[in-house]
Amino acid sequence: MRFVFTTLDLAHTPEFSTHGRGVRDWLRDRLSGLISSPSREAAPALAPLSEEARAFQAFSDRVSVRRIGQSYVLEISYRSLERQQAAKLANSITAAYIRDQIELKASAAQRGSEYLQGRITDVQAEQAAAAEAVRLGTVPDMRLPDSDARVISAALEPLGKAYPQTMLVLGFAAVAGLLIGLSIAAIRYGLDRTLHSPKDVWRSAGMACLGLIPRRSGGSRRRLQRPLIALDEILIHPDSNVSAALRVSRTAILAANPTSRHHAIGFVAWSHREGTSTIASNFAHLVAAAGDRVTLIDGHLHQPGLSQALAPHAESGLNELLSCDSTKTELQPVPLSEALSFVPAVRSGTTSDPNIYLGSPEMQIILVAMRQERSVIIDLPPLSVSSDAQAIGPHLDGLVLVIEAHRTTSDEVAMAVTALRSTKTRILGIILNKTTAGQPDTRAAGRNRRDRFRRHD
Repeated sequence: MRFVFTTLDLAHTPEFSTHGRGVRDWLRDRLSGLISSPSREAAPALAPLSEEARAFQAFSDRVSVRRIGQSYVLEISYRSLERQQAAKLANSITAAYIRDQIELKASAAQRGSEYLQGRITDVQAEQAAAAEAVRLGTVPDMRLPDSDARVISAALEPLGKAYPQTMLVLGFAAVAGLLIGLSIAAIRYGLDRTLHSPKDVWRSAGMACLGLIPRRSGGSRRRLQRPLIALDEILIHPDSNVSAALRVSRTAILAANPTSRHHAIGFVAWSHREGTSTIASNFAHLVAAAGDRVTLIDGHLHQPGLSQALAPHAESGLNELLSCDSTKTELQPVPLSEALSFVPAVRSGTTSDPNIYLGSPEMQIILVAMRQERSVIIDLPPLSVSSDAQAIGPHLDGLVLVIEAHRTTSDEVAMAVTALRSTKTRILGIILNKTTAGQPDTRAAGRNRRDRFRRHD
């Protein structure tokens, strides 16, 4: 109310201003004199009120404030001789009350801002300390009350490497590598249809192996490269494992055809580069070394590799003999040793007639004439590219099927056997060539042999 009284300058309004003491003051003084006591008489007289104080007293006596019921509603009223003045002052007192509430809120806010400014300063100091600790790689050495985290102990230098755990990783890698390797090996074994052993040969073709010819020392395992086995390996390296295997094969082949004095045996494979020429040549040398006269015939009319190796300057061959009347062309074998001769496929520098047929009557007459005096060993072209083996097979004592280990598949062997049996050809057995079982003997002798006796596959 003091703010309303001062703001409206009510002390100088006619309603509250007085000239001298009023009747109420005179009556109050009189009554107080009549009831005065000795103690009061002894007390000093009070100073009379000022004009402003009497005006404010009169103003405040006319103001009344009451609470309505049990609510928080306040009713403010003012008594005045003029009704407009009464409403005006009541509203002014109400507005002054609201102003006082706002001032209280403003004071509290000001105190809060001062506190907040102090908190901001503290937080900034904590941030600076934390940033400095990050830069130095240390833990802050001051208390940070605004952080929810508490550092129990600073990090210490480790005594040893904690990660990665080398031994554990190596152990896991070794186990994983072993399992993966075994899985790959099992998958390859399951999908691999090539023949590796006599057991595979028996399972695929239903017949036993006549021999296992190992790779020569220094030979390459790549399919496109040829193993270093000579056409006269049995003479150059008689003590090698290859020669021993060839002798075992010779015995098995001859035992499969014991009734004939002079043998007529052919060697055939399913595809090229399986070693038929090498085995046929060495077999002929073995039979000749046993005292029997032998003629080796190159039946590869279209790819006469054996002829190029053993008779590069031949003046005639099987092609010329079968191309015209046999009475006009004499067979002139190339002598390789005292008991061994060789019949080239074609004359040197020429190609064979594509119409030549090894199953022709002329070829049968030649075979019959040869067998009167000697054994005949014939190297035949692969079954996959020529039917010559099927054509001449029924006129021989039998054929030996040569397959290459780790290359020829069981399906190819089955097709070869079916093709030969379809013409009533007798299959003496199967030779598994270029096996990896056993260690070959590296001893060599007789390296001064002529180059024309070197191996040609």
